[in-house]
Formats: sequence, structure tokens, C-alpha cells
Amino acid sequence: LETLLKFFPVPAYRNLTLQCLTEVASLQFGSFYDVQYVKMYGIFMGQLQHTPAYHKYT
Repeated sequence: LETLLKFFPVPAYRNLTLQCLTEVASLQFGSFYDVQYVKMYGIFMGQLQHTPAYHKYT
């Protein structure tokens, strides 16, 4: 997961990385991976705060 999260700040990989992270988060393994999911979410939110907003002006 840490390797996957490294690709999120790269604009060319952002959408695909988000799709993969969503897929991983949707897996059902009981509470065994809860700590890893919380860590992944925290890292993702930190990166999201530093991602420039996209505005499409028409």
C-alpha cells in the first residue's frame, strides 16, 4: 500500500492510484487489516491536502 500511495501525487497516475486504493479498501478481511486501512487513509488524506485543486473553466 505504501508503494501505491507514492504514485498518488503524480498527476498521470492519480486516477488509477485512487481506483486501486478504493478497490483495496473495499476488500472484506474482517478486522485483521484495520490498522493498515487507517494508516493508508491517513497517508492518503495528507497527500490529498497537498494536491492542487483542478478547476475546469468553460
